[in-house]
Amino acid sequence: MEFNKSQSKLKLGEIISKSFKLIVDNALEILKITGIFLVPVFLVIIGLLVALIIALIGIIGTGIYGASSDELILVFFKMIIPLLIFTVLIMVVSLVSYFGYGIIIKLLGDRYKGEDTGWKDSMKYVWAKKWSLIGMNLLILLISFVSYIVIMILSGILTVVTFGIGLIIIVPILIALSVIVTAVFMLFNSMLITKDLRAMDAIKQTFRLFKKGSFWRMIGKCAALSGITNLAILVIVLLAMVPLLGVIVAILAIVGQVYVQSFLMAACNIIVMEDMEPQDGFSEVNFIE
Repeated sequence: MEFNKSQSKLKLGEIISKSFKLIVDNALEILKITGIFLVPVFLVIIGLLVALIIALIGIIGTGIYGASSDELILVFFKMIIPLLIFTVLIMVVSLVSYFGYGIIIKLLGDRYKGEDTGWKDSMKYVWAKKWSLIGMNLLILLISFVSYIVIMILSGILTVVTFGIGLIIIVPILIALSVIVTAVFMLFNSMLITKDLRAMDAIKQTFRLFKKGSFWRMIGKCAALSGITNLAILVIVLLAMVPLLGVIVAILAIVGQVYVQSFLMAACNIIVMEDMEPQDGFSEVNFIE
């Protein structure tokens, strides 16, 4: 069924329904991308984490018992080295996951528009756009980090001034922000890829989704989608932590998380394509259900 995006903006239930259908219809393509790009990344991260734990246990076990204060300081600095190596390696490996998720975003966006794009074509597109993708996400992370520091400072000041009463206001706000941030982050990437924009243009256009008259509607959608995604991932993680289930279950858990994230990507793609008005700089397009 064809419909024109200028007719109406989709309600949350319609977005969820269409996103779920999009994931089911493209499950095999998502599985291919997951197996090639994302499962190896998660396994490498797990391996690095295990290696870090072993290294730290070795350092602590050999140097902490009966050590003087100077020796304890030396042990502390010895621990910093593997932590720094681990952090750098995780950052490098994580770039591959950004690439993999970008491919899924491109695939689902094109399939929603009725284009028969495969994972290989999506990979070529995202590879050509890799620096914009990486640069935008690094910029968003930097902005988020600075915002977090500012919020923490203001929260601390408010708590001290109000003798702790301010926590009644601060805690719900922080919880709300943590809930919606997952979907908001994904909106930036959907905007960058599905609209084929430059990094700064994608950031600007994503903020315009939250313009006056649409702010609370968008907040509600982001909160609901983030809540669904985070709850589903939490269930998968808890199941994966059951003892003696083995590596196969761990891999299945990784795949399950990717499908849940793909649902969020599909939903954000739909929001980006359906909620942008023609005056926002995008022409009207007929999409296929």
